[in-house]
Amino acid sequence: MPEKTLVEMTPEEKARYEAFKKEEVRRAKLEAKKIARQQLQQLVDEEMGNAVSALMGCSDTLKTAKSKIFADFDTIMKLRREINEDDNPDSDEQFSFTFTSSDGLQRLRIGYNMNDNYLMQVEDGIKKVREYLQSLAKDEASGRLVDAVMSLLSRDQKGNLKASRVLKLSKMAEDSGNETFKEGMAIIRDAYRPTPGKTYIRCQVKTTKKAEDGTESQEWTDVGLSMAEV
Repeated sequence: MPEKTLVEMTPEEKARYEAFKKEEVRRAKLEAKKIARQQLQQLVDEEMGNAVSALMGCSDTLKTAKSKIFADFDTIMKLRREINEDDNPDSDEQFSFTFTSSDGLQRLRIGYNMNDNYLMQVEDGIKKVREYLQSLAKDEASGRLVDAVMSLLSRDQKGNLKASRVLKLSKMAEDSGNETFKEGMAIIRDAYRPTPGKTYIRCQVKTTKKAEDGTESQEWTDVGLSMAEV
């Protein structure tokens, strides 16, 4: 064993020595954390490539499958429109179709979302509607009611009116019998030019569920097609 040497220190020297040792420990901890962070980043880098590659592969697979399904069902959707044309003259405006297998165990919903959009003359219609509604505000109570109805003309984040709200106002206009109100709503409806948004596919299969009492029932279960569903 190495020979120990007794060193005498003044209180000031001892304090400086203890402070020096604490600083050494602090720096050693910082260096250890620095090394640990570097090692952590190395692990991230090693796994990141594998994860991104796998997810991109899943994305490409889903995209390819989605495109193929739309192409395969395109003829079927056109044929369905033709068959149902006599029963539904507006069938060309159908935005989604639901198909079910003959055994009732598989279901597919294919379509696209429609985005509300209007021509610029919609402003003329809005102006007429506002003029009529504001003329109804005679006191505080009726003013609050008018404000509630006016809220149906509020715009979404994209600056468009919601078609569902316009439909409610159209019904109100017809019930009111007021020509200004009806004319304004007619202008708004005529300015409506919806645009197709993203296409979508929803797949479901029937699965058997067993209850606690032993009875069985079948219910539709979504096939997970997004990362949030798996």
